[in-house]
Amino acid sequence: MRWMATVLAGAAPVLLAGCGRVLSVNPLYTDATSAMEPALAGVWEQDDGSGILVVRDTDKNTYSVVIVPTEQGSDVQAFDVRLVRIGGLLFADCIERRDADIPGHMLALVTLAEDKLQVALPDEDWLKSEKPDFPVPAHNFNDKTLILTAPTVEVERFMVRCAATSSCFGQPGILHRLK
Repeated sequence: MRWMATVLAGAAPVLLAGCGRVLSVNPLYTDATSAMEPALAGVWEQDDGSGILVVRDTDKNTYSVVIVPTEQGSDVQAFDVRLVRIGGLLFADCIERRDADIPGHMLALVTLAEDKLQVALPDEDWLKSEKPDFPVPAHNFNDKTLILTAPTVEVERFMVRCAATSSCFGQPGILHRLK
């Protein structure tokens, strides 16, 4: 599926591969948790050379993110991204700009340190498996997509809990600053 096949930088390899099928119908951010990180703006290259990520800050605590794959025949993707700071953790809430097969907020865990950006997407297979001690908030499945339908406050709690669980997120995509 092409919708949200990409998210912020770190997900670029994962994203360019078409993974990351966890969406939320509600945003992860609120006015109180929306954050800006000046160091995020710039041009980033995927560690494996599979794509370039161009990030510009816009108004209203939103970033414009364009992912340009280096593989010929792959589509350029554009997103509006909000950074969300909850409990000392940084997340990205991404919405693809063009019509999506399934509209929603793609969520990612973000680590930004100097000229290195890491983005990890939730592992949909791990989240779909039954875990009595780790319930997923209100959700539905559509095809192979896990769609969170819980209110923002529940999605926030879930993402923080997920970040504290090593298996909840896949391997992060790694990008390095070009400019």
